Amino acid sequence: MAGLRLKTGVNKLTLLSWVGTFFMIVPAYTITLVPDTALHMPVFFAFLTGHALLSAYTFIRKEWALFALNFNFVFVDMIGIYIRF
Repeated sequence: MAGLRLKTGVNKLTLLSWVGTFFMIVPAYTITLVPDTALHMPVFFAFLTGHALLSAYTFIRKEWALFALNFNFVFVDMIGIYIRF
């Protein structure tokens, strides 16, 4: 795993999980605090990005239950984008 470390010593997989989490938290707060943003394209793409990143993370870590959850949410997000836009 030494090859997966950034110059700062942060593990790339840890960074991947935190970036994915960020892309899940920000749109959730955005929708909660400003409900009119629920139909905005950037919110849907933020959720899609977060679920895709967390799917990749859980696939690499072989956490199959969480992978199944996030991977299915990728499809839910894509359906939501398709229906609305």
